[in-house]
Amino acid sequence: MTGKLTKTHKSSQPQKAKNKTALLGVLRKIFVESAMKHPTIPAIRFERRLFRLLDAMHGFTGLNIDRMISTKRCLIILKCCYNLESLSVILRPDEPGNLEDCALETQPRVYANKLNTLHISTIFQLPEEFLNAIYCPRLLSLTMERDASTIDLTSEKSNDYGFRRLVQQSHCHLESLVLLNMFPVADELKEFLELRYTDQLQKLWVYDNWNIFDDANRPASITNSVLDALTVVKSGSGSGGETVDQYQCPRLNNLGFSPCHSEDGKLSRVVKRRVESCSSFILTYSWDPAQKHLHKKDYTRFETLMHKGGKLVLNETAGRWW
Repeated sequence: MTGKLTKTHKSSQPQKAKNKTALLGVLRKIFVESAMKHPTIPAIRFERRLFRLLDAMHGFTGLNIDRMISTKRCLIILKCCYNLESLSVILRPDEPGNLEDCALETQPRVYANKLNTLHISTIFQLPEEFLNAIYCPRLLSLTMERDASTIDLTSEKSNDYGFRRLVQQSHCHLESLVLLNMFPVADELKEFLELRYTDQLQKLWVYDNWNIFDDANRPASITNSVLDALTVVKSGSGSGGETVDQYQCPRLNNLGFSPCHSEDGKLSRVVKRRVESCSSFILTYSWDPAQKHLHKKDYTRFETLMHKGGKLVLNETAGRWW
């Protein structure tokens, strides 16, 4: 169901509606893709005051915003539309010189108690403060991607994005984490994998656009420490209450890593143990073809696993390296 938002006459409004008024331009481009809990909402006259419109939007369960908005505005949308289960948004930096941005109230904490899917596209290196402001205990899928054309190939560095803290403070059990062209700091990724809330994680992709970087300028995210975290064995409870040993992220069956800044044998060791403990496993990866000889153990083990029971699916990509 789609709601079309049109321009509203700006009459004088109470101070408490200031944040909502500032969102008028954003909401014109909103497409509502899921059902609304209030069946009468299509009959709402969008010419009413904006704060009434946003109050009605409390019933929205899904929003796909196809226009770039600031991080401030995104947090306010999450705050106003507190029934959201799914949000897809394109973010730009908050602009100090933008009067509308400056007029918006900073949100120290936003409670998105029903949100289970969050897809963020961005044109800049997203600060960790953004995710740190969100509390979403039901979040199952988090995707963060950056437009490759906005990356400075000569000075790009790895960054803390706040996804570890988001999961830890929300106590949410993610099933999918996808980071495309984001380059997280290896320590943040390692510490995320070590959280007890990753027990339901099935898909983990930390992947960059391999044809835009040379190896020397590539920020390192997938390091030995990250792969080691995936081979840690810990004790857990079985279905009958008995104590069983299992790997960190025991449900992981879809892994996308590119590139791997790791020693030969590390990645295939992770994959081998996962293949042995699950019905199927998908690995997507890429290495510099010129450096392929440095990963002989990995490639040999991959070939063996592929021909042993057919439980491993490999998607290898060889990018344009220079």
